[in-house]
Amino acid sequence: MRAILDYCTGGAERQIKAGTNLVTAGGPSGHLYVLLEGRLEVLKGDMVVATIAEPGAVLGEMSVLLGLPHTATVRACSDTRVYEFEDAAAILKREPTLAILIARMLAQRLNAAAKAAALTSLTREAFSQLVTGEAGLRDVDLIIRTSGEKRLSDFLLWEGAYAELHFTERMWPEFDAGDLAAALASFHGRERRFGGLQAIVPEEVPSLSRV
Repeated sequence: MRAILDYCTGGAERQIKAGTNLVTAGGPSGHLYVLLEGRLEVLKGDMVVATIAEPGAVLGEMSVLLGLPHTATVRACSDTRVYEFEDAAAILKREPTLAILIARMLAQRLNAAAKAAALTSLTREAFSQLVTGEAGLRDVDLIIRTSGEKRLSDFLLWEGAYAELHFTERMWPEFDAGDLAAALASFHGRERRFGGLQAIVPEEVPSLSRV
């Protein structure tokens, strides 16, 4: 955005005191502002939705390009200097490179918004695929922790969210079929709710007599 500072000619520099509105939602369009120094906040109603502190940031461009009133209020958080183009449409016609820079900035903003929208529409299954790298994997039912440790150590935190936990003093190299049978028997005796109130009883434990 700093490249836009090179085009701050033909307008006027303004000093904005902290707490003063630079742009008011619903106000008239036509002016374009470039942040030179200071910090601004963008408000929708009474809620701050963004803060702006990078020199070269442009404000009011949507209103100028669409010919509509401003959709948000921009207020100075601290004493701030901005560059103001009163006839923004004329400066954009006169400086096509500036228009391209603003278009690029808007495209980057749109791309970021599209990515954010994709994240908010994720299903649990889609997120699981992002975590595991594979589609259609079932969640973990039972996690067995050996060697007397009673923690997960960041292991399968997403996949094991509703897993039953079984801890044993047996060291992993000595863990055998009998230990596995004990773990499965313990698992079979538990009532699983998966975060709900109704218990789900695990299926019958398979025989390990031939393991």
